[in-house]
Amino acid sequence: MIKFGLVGTGVGGEFIARALQELRKEGIAELRAVVGRKPAKTENFAKRFGAKGWYT
Repeated sequence: MIKFGLVGTGVGGEFIARALQELRKEGIAELRAVVGRKPAKTENFAKRFGAKGWYT
């Protein structure tokens, strides 16, 4: 399984995170960590998409 880290929680980041959710169902890839500027938004994003870590 390929593990990804994502920089940004905006529209582009959400698009990629949704795609990674689908790939996770197939056992191909997973979102491991998210980096964003706003702590609360970044934590929420990480929880919503199943990332194990989040950073600012």
